Amino acid sequence: MAQKRTIADDGGNIARAKGRSQNRKFAEKSNKNIGRSKIASITIKIALVLLAVVLLIGWWNNRVDWSCTNIAQCAKDTSKMMGPGEGFPIDVSGSRAVDIKRLADGIGVLSDTSFSIHNTQSKTVDIRAHYMSSPALETSGRYALLYDIGGKSYRLEAVSETLDSGRTDYVITGGCVSRSGRYALLSNESTKLSMVEIREISGEVIHKWHSDYFYITDVALSGDGRYVAMSGFNAEGGKMVSAVVIQKVGEKKDAARLTYTDSEIMAIEFTKTDTILAVGSTKTFVIKDFGESTSVISYGASELVCYDVDYESGIAIYLSTSADLSAGTVICCDTNGLERYKNNISGYILDISLDSSICSVLSRGTVSAYSNTGKLLGQKEVGVGSFCVIALGSDAYIAAASQVTRQAF
Repeated sequence: MAQKRTIADDGGNIARAKGRSQNRKFAEKSNKNIGRSKIASITIKIALVLLAVVLLIGWWNNRVDWSCTNIAQCAKDTSKMMGPGEGFPIDVSGSRAVDIKRLADGIGVLSDTSFSIHNTQSKTVDIRAHYMSSPALETSGRYALLYDIGGKSYRLEAVSETLDSGRTDYVITGGCVSRSGRYALLSNESTKLSMVEIREISGEVIHKWHSDYFYITDVALSGDGRYVAMSGFNAEGGKMVSAVVIQKVGEKKDAARLTYTDSEIMAIEFTKTDTILAVGSTKTFVIKDFGESTSVISYGASELVCYDVDYESGIAIYLSTSADLSAGTVICCDTNGLERYKNNISGYILDISLDSSICSVLSRGTVSAYSNTGKLLGQKEVGVGSFCVIALGSDAYIAAASQVTRQAF
């Protein structure tokens, strides 16, 4: 017998079918939402991991500047560097300017009688007399080293204070300071051809090295002050031989000793990657891994006129191809010595300066700025008595005997 169906039964079946359909749709929607939530959660986790990696890389690349000592020094310096000045040009304290260099995101100006500190808004933070007959200035990060070439006086400066000062036992011939505040002084005396002493911020001597046959022409400290590199020369087999000696501070054994017979090394610097750039008369030697590998930046037949090594950015070299030095080439390389660009330029070049944003080139009467790709950003007129330029951000600071001016690019 056929089963009898009623309207009520059909309505119940339809309702249950609709309920099951709605449940399936709800489940599908819930699964989609769960899937989206999982994807969002995974995306957020990946983003956080990438952010942590970026922050870790940033910390590692700037670990020297973010050390406890530098953070404490930054806290002291920052308030003094804030505030506007009376505008540029800035008058030099003393009868003539000797040098200008970057210092704690501002500039330090060395004159024949004083050392002055200024921020980028022209504020004069401090002026400190130095009483040195032949003063020289080296800066790195937050620290400035003043020393008297041919004399015995020295001072370690920061924006907020003089950190150390004194007199050496022997005549000073050179020096350098690291971004950690450690500093080195070169000297010589009757029984030793050359000698270097490395000191802590407090003035404590932590490393000494001397030589009876090797004349040191320059010295450099790594950013953290843990390694020292010395350039110089001696005679071997009747020929002049240039050399680079690399040591770990506190250890007597050389980490490396490299010799060169085809170029006279005049200056040496560390970059942020701990690459050593030894600037020679015919080529610059790029020394990596504290002497494990080397390469060269060749000058060809050109003559080295001026150069600048920047810890953060690398090296800029101006080579002249003419007898009167009125034409030549700017070579810009990164902190590993890899070429960024070459630019042919004209004009009698007096000085060059490299920063993370621009490369400034000072010639008689003008200053030019180039981008990191070598593009000319502009050219401005300056006084004919200008002798030194500092690139800082997108600005160029130019020193003449009696004043410092600024040109923006």
